[in-house]
Amino acid sequence: EPLPLFFKRLGTSAEVVAVANFSGWRDLSVTLNQRLSDPFALWYARNKQGTAQKAFALFLEERTHHVFKPDGAALLELCRKFKANVTVRYQSVVEDQNGDNSLEFLQTSEAGSAGAKQRMKVPNFITLEMPIWHGGEPVKFEARFGYSISDDGKLSLSFEILNLEQLLSDTLFEIVAAISKSLPNSVVIEGENCP
Repeated sequence: EPLPLFFKRLGTSAEVVAVANFSGWRDLSVTLNQRLSDPFALWYARNKQGTAQKAFALFLEERTHHVFKPDGAALLELCRKFKANVTVRYQSVVEDQNGDNSLEFLQTSEAGSAGAKQRMKVPNFITLEMPIWHGGEPVKFEARFGYSISDDGKLSLSFEILNLEQLLSDTLFEIVAAISKSLPNSVVIEGENCP
């Protein structure tokens, strides 16, 4: 008799249920409640959250080993010495046809590390590596890296994990597939076990 493995993800948690007597009473089952891995949960909590430069550097300092690309130590140095310059320039333009004057507003920004042995450009993307789910294998995934400057000149750093929903689903399915492979005659079913 096949052994059904039901799995269902609800946000950042999941449930995997194996029902031993599926064709009978369906009262003999084993449930695995799955949660995010501790390292990923910390990154997930800061996803899309602008963080003050010093706080971001402190967060990264304990997690440089999760940064695959660029090198974690180099990214930490960049975050500590990050400088962003915003230049605002006004330019007067005289229109030849009617003699009117217009004012042109130009704003440019430049960001990088200052005072470092070598200048490092701010990366648009970083690659992280860690298990997504508790007990899962480490995987590499990308995050968009960014910065913003408030009106009062305060710098904040942030990242956005790319394809987050797909990452959560795919890595959960890998765990379910590994469980299925270890159980003879198992069949994987996405959804709930209906009694």
